[in-house]
Amino acid sequence: MKHTACSSARQRGFSLVIAIVFLLLFSLFALAGLRSSTTNVLIAGNMQSRQEVVAAAQVLVEQTISSEEFATNPTGVAAVARVDTDFNGDGTTDVVTQMRDANGATTDPYCIRARTIPLNELDINNTNDSPCFSSSSVQNSGIITNSGSSAGSLCADTEWDITVRSADARTGSEVTMHQGVSLRTASIDLATKCK
Repeated sequence: MKHTACSSARQRGFSLVIAIVFLLLFSLFALAGLRSSTTNVLIAGNMQSRQEVVAAAQVLVEQTISSEEFATNPTGVAAVARVDTDFNGDGTTDVVTQMRDANGATTDPYCIRARTIPLNELDINNTNDSPCFSSSSVQNSGIITNSGSSAGSLCADTEWDITVRSADARTGSEVTMHQGVSLRTASIDLATKCK
């Protein structure tokens, strides 16, 4: 009988040890799951913060290129270009976007290149191309002959680089965005617009 009682006590002790080991394992799994979900929430929050500063930067770019003023007065546009965005609706600015480079210095829209459009690349029936032909009162009317002239028209294609910096002081998210834009302009303005 003694042997049976001792064996039963050992089995209960062993069962207790096994139960404690399993409790520890389940606790570790629960902690790992909690840590993983916390990490995922942080990653999602960081991605949201980054998307917010990118969206704010895109708003300033769109506001700038919706007007030709950036081509006629780049310094004046850069000095006043600013978008303050409140994403969470608490009444305070979350993201500030300005025309600045990565170092924080003000950047003007910059004309990368300009090219006078040859007459043979224009379509006389296209309403967008019609201002590029000279008037009939001028000696050289600018109308393309059958052979197709490569002479310059009254229009030029210009390519611009617009740099904006958007930063969220609360989260530390920031982005510097370069946006290229093409603008058709009068050839006569090239000297003032693209220096």
